[in-house]
Amino acid sequence: MTTRTAFTVSVDQNRYLPDGGTDLHAIVSVTGTGGYDEPDENVLLRVAVPRGVSLRSLKQVLPSEEDLTARAAESAPRVFDHPTGRWGRRETREYHLHLRVPAHDVGQLMRAARLSVLGGGPLGAADVFAEWTDDRTRCTRIDARVAHYTGQSELAARIQAGLDAQRAGDAGTAAAELDSALRLARACGNVTLATVLSRVIEGDETTCTFRLRRGALRPGPPPAAAPAAADGSVCPGCDLPGAGRFCEGCGHDFATGVPGPRPVPRTAARSRWYVVVSTDPEYHRQVLSESGSEAGRLPSPPRRPGRHLPLTGGRVLLGRRSSLRGTVPDIDLAEPTRDPAVSRTHAVLLARDGSWSLIDPGSANGTRLNEVAARVAVGAEIPLREGDRIHVGAWTTVELRRESLS
Repeated sequence: MTTRTAFTVSVDQNRYLPDGGTDLHAIVSVTGTGGYDEPDENVLLRVAVPRGVSLRSLKQVLPSEEDLTARAAESAPRVFDHPTGRWGRRETREYHLHLRVPAHDVGQLMRAARLSVLGGGPLGAADVFAEWTDDRTRCTRIDARVAHYTGQSELAARIQAGLDAQRAGDAGTAAAELDSALRLARACGNVTLATVLSRVIEGDETTCTFRLRRGALRPGPPPAAAPAAADGSVCPGCDLPGAGRFCEGCGHDFATGVPGPRPVPRTAARSRWYVVVSTDPEYHRQVLSESGSEAGRLPSPPRRPGRHLPLTGGRVLLGRRSSLRGTVPDIDLAEPTRDPAVSRTHAVLLARDGSWSLIDPGSANGTRLNEVAARVAVGAEIPLREGDRIHVGAWTTVELRRESLS
């Protein structure tokens, strides 16, 4: 009988590095599954790296920001344990991991780190990979979540726009977008990416005319075929017998150890989740009554119709866009309601078992749910139901809805 783990661990990254690339970034999400009644008092996040790889930093970025690098204890050579304290049963935390890896030849793949959650024993694990490529389309992309937490969202957006334009055959737009990305990469000190981008475009700085280098973004050679599962092996994700490279049950990659995608809830094929963002006069009056002498400083909410916005992916950030800070929320609340009291990173919606849950990562003015006057606890994961109303800022309400597609 397989013991149920107390945590799920997932990794978001672009594992592709250019020839000579050594800096690797990843966002690690750790979520309690409720598999144990209560996790251990002192849960450890272990980062084990192979010879030649150095752990530059590990920072918690959700629900609050905290640098764990200096807390690490080296329990064995190249094995670093970071204390994270006590966890709730279904709590979610996210970490930004920065590694320095030795440069390898193009085509080489390595496991750069093994992350494990420990609390009286192993409770969950995932891997971070690095792969070197001469395909500049692959190695110039920045993972969206990594970009968000490293303040490179605008840079990632420019690169993606350039790649999309190149695929559409619009070389002029592609060159302009990638030139903007090159300037941003230089400004933020991303030397490796700036070097790659400088090989993609060419032009005249004085006349500001740029073009794609011929053949610069041609697809590289297909990756070498990886070995299949060994005879008699068992998938660590679903315990089915291994056959071929990928598990037929959950999609686990036996060659690299990368887990398969989470199963899509059965309701996902028959329904579509979305939110309606609107100004809420009743909630605004409640805020005014609680503000006392500060009420006069709050402006009146604009009268605007509610906006219907789809929920896509497994994680949706609600907030206000800030180019200066590199904050690009999935749902920008600055435009629909113009609410000045909404934080730049105000709340997070997580897809959970066919529905959604809510986390306030530490907004300035708090988040409320339905008619409850008290604000939700910072960092707590709150299950949501269809029709729930999330109140943020001074007058903004986000209502969760579902549309049947059957």
